[in-house]
This record gives sequence, C-alpha cells and structure tokens, in this order.
Amino acid sequence: MKEIKAYIRPEISHRVIEQLKINGATNISVVKVKGLGLFEDPTTEKYDMEFIEKSSDMYKLELICHDEEEEKFVEAIKREAYTGKPGDGAIFIANIQKAIKITKGKEGIE
Repeated sequence: MKEIKAYIRPEISHRVIEQLKINGATNISVVKVKGLGLFEDPTTEKYDMEFIEKSSDMYKLELICHDEEEEKFVEAIKREAYTGKPGDGAIFIANIQKAIKITKGKEGIE
C-alpha cells in the first residue's frame, strides 16, 4: 500500500479531486494548509502574522492506495495541478506497512 500526499493550489483542487475520483480513488482527505518557503506562490503570497513571514494558502490531499494504483493517481495529480508557475506544489509518496479499520478491526486497504 502507498500513501500519496499532494500539496496543491486551492483554485484547482476541484479538478485534481475530480480526476482522482475518475481514476478510482474513493478515500481522499483534504486539509487547508499554509505553504512557506518553496511552497509559496509569488502571485498570492501574503505576510502572515501567525508565522511572521510570507505564506500561501494550499490544500493538502491525502489518499491511500494499492501499489499498482500509485502511478495513475500521481499522474492525475501532476496533470491537473500543473500551471507552470512557481507554487504548483509537490507530491510525496510513502509505503504503508499496515492499515486497520477501527470499527471492524479488519486489516488491509479494503
């Protein structure tokens, strides 16, 4: 199993999520985050008094998938999140050793 995390622009998040669903993603988490440093978008950055530096709003998408699904989800994110401008975001992929459903105690991605 793989965990895919993607940091993307809020204004195109609907396109990315739609393509992930078309490609079979069923469990996607979305969290609004602040991008600092290399994640900043020069066209939308603003000074943030909480961090006392420039930041940009971003969405973090997270999904867990089978190993064989990784590439199609990554390609969908890359294709839909790309604008060619600084601040397009990043994708991170990690191996998942175990998944456990709390309600039923079952293990696995299903």
